[in-house]
Amino acid sequence: MAFALLAINFVWEMAQAGYYSSMEGLPFWSATWLCSRAAVADVGLFILCFLLAAMVARDTAWPLHPTPLAVTTFLVACLIVTIGIERWAITTARWSYGADMPLIAGVGVLPLLQWVLIPVLALFGFRVVFPATIRHSS
Repeated sequence: MAFALLAINFVWEMAQAGYYSSMEGLPFWSATWLCSRAAVADVGLFILCFLLAAMVARDTAWPLHPTPLAVTTFLVACLIVTIGIERWAITTARWSYGADMPLIAGVGVLPLLQWVLIPVLALFGFRVVFPATIRHSS
């Protein structure tokens, strides 16, 4: 599952790279390296948000029998972390948005979408990866 998350986040990072002015003109392998590092960080952040939801749900297998509180905690944590990182990175000039990046309150829409769509896909992925017999035995 972690490899799938890494791959999906890497593809997303590469696809949105053109919306960052700080990526303009970078050689392909430099951009690939930066997107690879970002994808690894994305997986780490995903795990932290997942664990926070597990603590709230008091269940490490919460995606197999999700509750509104666990799902909300997970998604809100993903968005809060994203907003915090994006604001920090822009403020410290770690990266910069291009003119084509749509913004909501100064934060890029594409990173926000990344942290809504991929976590939701991952939650559905858990249910596909783990057979129904395992889900119902907990």
